[in-house]
This record gives sequence, C-alpha cells and structure tokens, in this order.
Amino acid sequence: MPHPCRVLLVDDNTDAYQTVKDLLRSQREYHFELDWLMDGQSFLQQLPTFSQRYDVCLMDYNLGDYNGLELLQRAQAQESPIPFIMLTGHTDPTIDDEALSLGAADFLNKANLRASLLVRSIRYAIKQQQDKLQLLALYHQVQELEQLKSDMIRIAAHDLRNPLMVILNYAHFMGQEPHAPLTPNQQDYLATIIQNVQRMQAIINEILSLERVQMGNRDNFQAVDLSELVQMIYSELDPTEQPVRLSLSASEEPLWVLGDLSFLREAIDNLILNAIKYTPADKRVEIKVMPHNNHAEAHFTVCDEGYGIPLEQQAKLFQPFYRVKSKETRSIQGTGLGLYLVKTIIKRHGGEIIFESEYGKGSTFGFRLPLLSESKAHPAV
Repeated sequence: MPHPCRVLLVDDNTDAYQTVKDLLRSQREYHFELDWLMDGQSFLQQLPTFSQRYDVCLMDYNLGDYNGLELLQRAQAQESPIPFIMLTGHTDPTIDDEALSLGAADFLNKANLRASLLVRSIRYAIKQQQDKLQLLALYHQVQELEQLKSDMIRIAAHDLRNPLMVILNYAHFMGQEPHAPLTPNQQDYLATIIQNVQRMQAIINEILSLERVQMGNRDNFQAVDLSELVQMIYSELDPTEQPVRLSLSASEEPLWVLGDLSFLREAIDNLILNAIKYTPADKRVEIKVMPHNNHAEAHFTVCDEGYGIPLEQQAKLFQPFYRVKSKETRSIQGTGLGLYLVKTIIKRHGGEIIFESEYGKGSTFGFRLPLLSESKAHPAV
C-alpha cells in the first residue's frame, strides 16, 4: 500500500465522514490522507483528476440525485484507474452483486464497519488494481508483439516469394535452353533446385494460412453446409483421374455448422490430398461426412488403406514441421505443416480432431464439429 495512502470518501452524510476518519486514524500502522465530497455532481466534475490525486475511492450507495452504482458506471466508462469500494447501509444482496459486476473492488456494510475491515479492504483494493494494471500493460505488450510477429511474417513471406519466383523461372529457362543442353548430372541438379524452391513456396503459403487462421475473427463466421462443401470438393477432384480408388458417402440432409467457408475448405482439402499422397496406387480412400450423436455433431473422416503411421510417432503428428519417418514415406515431399494447420482450423471452430492409424494398414483422419439447430442455420444464398 502506498505511503501515505490517499483516500477519497464520496458520502453526503457528515456522521459517515467522521466515522471513516476516526477508523482510519485509529490504525497507527498506516498513514491515510482523507478527502471528502458530499455529492455526485462534484464527483463527476473532478473525476478526470482523481488518478493523480487518490489511491482509492470509498463510494456511498445513496447520494441524493445519484446513487453509487451510477457514479461507478460513469467512472468505469471513463476508464478511471483508481479502485472503488462501495459503502451502504442496505442489506439487499443484489446491490453488492451489481457493484462488483460494475467493477467495484469490494462492498462494505456501514453497520458492520470496523477499522481492521476497512483497512484490509483498502489494501486489497489497491493491490487488486495494481495487479490489474500490470496485467493490462502486459496484455498490451503481448498485443504489440503479436502484431509485430504478424507484420514480420507478411513482410518475410512477401520478400521471400519474389526471389524464389526468380530462381524458379530461371531454373526453368536453363532446362529449356536449346543451344546449351544440360548433362544428365546437371539436369538432376536443376530438378533438385526446382523441387526445393517449390517446397519453400509451399511452406510460405502454409505459414501465411496459419497466420490468417490465428488472426481470423469468429464474428465473421456463418452457417456452412458441411455436406454440400465436401461434395463440391470431391467433384472438383475428378475421382477418375486419381491414382487411388476414391469414394464418398455424404449426408443427403444439410449439415449446418458455424464457420469460415475458406478455412473449412482448406482443412478438408488438406486431409483428402494427404490421404491420396500417402496411399499406394489402386488402394482405397473413403471420404465420409455424416451426422452423429443424435444430430448434435457433424463428422468428416477420410479413411485410407495407406502406409499408416508407426505408433511411437503418432503423438507428435500434429506438431508444426513434424513429418513421419518411415521407409515408405521417405521420398514423399511435404512441409510438415498441413496437419498442424488442420488442427488449428478445427480448434478455432470449436471442434475436435479425429485420428487413428495402424502402421502398414492405413489411417483415418477427420474432425467433428457441433451442428447448428435449424433455427440458428441461416445459409447464404
């Protein structure tokens, strides 16, 4: 507690002022300086200066034309940094609940007021306010760092994309130069350059996607028919041109979920393409989107007959940049960000990941999302 502690009492009762004054003076361990205002109008007029003049304010509930709750609300609206303690002779418990909900640090009944109780409440209110201001300052620092991180990601991605595109274009030009054909070794070197540039481009794109998801606003979510979305993505794949045997089972009724259409599409795309990539030719990949739990949830799953994932590697599967290491998948290119991106998207939508795998037999990846009731589903048309 600051020394001396500067206290403001707002109360229209002279006896209340004298009582508070005597109680504070009786505490020899602390030094209090007490000022007194008798009406709400004076309080409002001087409110902008209180943060420089006082450490705590004791506010009476009954103040003639105003009550303490109204004054407290106005102080909070002006973001007054000093803590408030409400004083009253009322026994109605709803008053103290309302005072605390409006930001009061404490609520004291005048009939039970004692010196030790008053001092303890003042100490608590000041400490609570100091902690609140420290947390607020920390929150602003985190916000600034988060914004700096986002700006750096965007700038770095932009600055990396341009030189990578130049490298890729010139690599293609070199491979197509008719007057100076490359040797077989040089062609291999060039292919490695092109492959790694494309991998870097994929990493940049997925990092930017992650940033978009993490910075996304749930206020922009809308009703999305998950069944219709999956069927649309499936039709765009053209199953007849895929190396695997692709099939779809989709709910005939709409499965309305609340979400961002582009993010959900990215998650679904990622899981389907992952399954195709890690499944040998002519093996099956089954896509399903169905209601579950008495239509409380929508489940989307992709079940493959692929290589599967060793048990000891499954715990790290959804970590960023982690890639499964097995003899079957060693030569398959990837960024290690795809599943982490899917998990981030589904978590942002209030859903859960579905996953199970057996090495050598295949895997099931997917997610569950809460379904909207018909009354809450407002599809965009």
